[in-house]
Amino acid sequence: MSAVLIAALAALGQPAAAAPAAAAPEAPAAWIQPDPSTLRRVFGVRYTRSYADFELLKTNEEEWTVPLISPDGVRLYVGTRTGILEALDLATGESLWKRTDMGTLGYGMAEFRGRVLVGSDAALVGLDPQIGKEHWRVEIEGKLAAEMTVTGTVALLPVRPNTLVAVDLVEHKVLWRVKRPTPDSITVRGQCPAVIDAARGRVYVGFSDGTLVALDKDTGSTVWVAPLGTRKDFFADVDVAPILVDDGKALLTASYNGGLFKLDAETGNRIWHQPLGRITGLVRIDRGLLVASLGSGQVAALYEANGKVRWRYKVKKGYPSQPVALEHGLVAFAVSKGPITILDAARGRPVQLITPGSGMVVPPARSGDDMVALTNEGLLLVMRRGEGGGAAAR
Repeated sequence: MSAVLIAALAALGQPAAAAPAAAAPEAPAAWIQPDPSTLRRVFGVRYTRSYADFELLKTNEEEWTVPLISPDGVRLYVGTRTGILEALDLATGESLWKRTDMGTLGYGMAEFRGRVLVGSDAALVGLDPQIGKEHWRVEIEGKLAAEMTVTGTVALLPVRPNTLVAVDLVEHKVLWRVKRPTPDSITVRGQCPAVIDAARGRVYVGFSDGTLVALDKDTGSTVWVAPLGTRKDFFADVDVAPILVDDGKALLTASYNGGLFKLDAETGNRIWHQPLGRITGLVRIDRGLLVASLGSGQVAALYEANGKVRWRYKVKKGYPSQPVALEHGLVAFAVSKGPITILDAARGRPVQLITPGSGMVVPPARSGDDMVALTNEGLLLVMRRGEGGGAAAR
């Protein structure tokens, strides 16, 4: 029998009735939990595979590497906390190759010119996608802590602690490195992915000292620094990838303890600020909406124009991952102690819940009609829109 229960009611999140006054700029009206008959299948599970059997000694109950679907939609790369990296045929689940010597894997992976880019311990390595052979290695002096951003022939790598490294993917060398001071106070796990402003030749990236920094893309030199977090308090981190809006004239970003900000992209000056705290993830949705994940165990829709709250959804237990935008006005996210949840982004109502038996701390990987998730217990779910159902672990 399948370990996967589609739309399991026991894991159904409850919508928050009203947020505490300090947590949001406004308290939207509550809505009533829908009847279970309103749930439907958006994604079906085509097959699953368990990586739990490969773990001899459990020292960490979380998986922190996001699977990668190759750009051509043919291969799936899966990395685990035990240093396993496996390439699968996405359609069938057949193993193409597997390595068990990758050490501590980084947060995200990518493909570039016939190579798979993987963070392995304190290095970036380029592997052959067909057989897994290592072709080159660049020491980056830390673990890859967020999604890498590839622009042209350069990879921008958020590296612990509090560093952004630019690597030339042709010459296989570090081009520049920017490091911010690491706060003495407690910070949020993870770092901010770099965002490219091609028109200005800039990179925007956040740091755990509570700053969003604009850098020259070619040299790494600082253009401006915007302080957003309250550094005297815990969790000043700017971990949310900034979003370019208003035809590239402005940025939307957030600090965990500082709230949501709109900044002038040219100068970094503040346009407005909403004190909506504990933002850990942010994605832009159609209809002028943002969807934010909150460390308080909530997901909220925010109006792009002013940052005010449209609706809130509270998970039953745990906290949500970075949200992932889907077509047809839907948004998906994983929950650390709950189901993969798909919501109607306009209303915040659940459309589908996929319960794999344990939670997830990293978001699902998604490409076209395919979506893949890796649970904290090492169960891989390979899903497809409108297809599949349940399946036994391979």
